[in-house]
Amino acid sequence: MERAIHAPIVVRKGIGEAAVHAIGSGQQPAFTLADEQAVYDFSVQSLVDKQVSAATWLVMPLPAF
Repeated sequence: MERAIHAPIVVRKGIGEAAVHAIGSGQQPAFTLADEQAVYDFSVQSLVDKQVSAATWLVMPLPAF
């Protein structure tokens, strides 16, 4: 259910369908942009490991407010 709701949104925002499919299948996606990889790594680390490495924090993009 949740994937059905969020997948079309992230595709419209520019994340490739192959990456969305990989994430939905539990696979490591291949991102072309470093920012996308950083956000993915941050999300996986925070959800799975319950902590985020210092290296990941250093490459996280700043929010554009």
